[in-house]
Amino acid sequence: MTLPAIFKPTATEEFETAIKWYEDEQAGLGGKFKEAVFAAIASIQQHPRTYPRIHRQLRRAKVKRFPYAVIYIIEPLAIRVIAIFHMHRNQEEWKSRVN
Repeated sequence: MTLPAIFKPTATEEFETAIKWYEDEQAGLGGKFKEAVFAAIASIQQHPRTYPRIHRQLRRAKVKRFPYAVIYIIEPLAIRVIAIFHMHRNQEEWKSRVN
């Protein structure tokens, strides 16, 4: 069974901001970033325990071709996406979102 992915509002906001930034840098790149993130999420949904724990119950799946990761928690009925996070930012920022 595939678990649905539910985004925290902050994850949605940073995802949309990153898509826009990539699109502003190069036409079509925002769409490629979006596809890469959705591919990472689809993989998480199929095999949620494959990806490493990085802090308590948080796990991280890297996004191919981009310096981003999907930070998530496995819940009984869903995958909770905590962040679509640029890997060079301060890691403490997403840790505060667990609650």
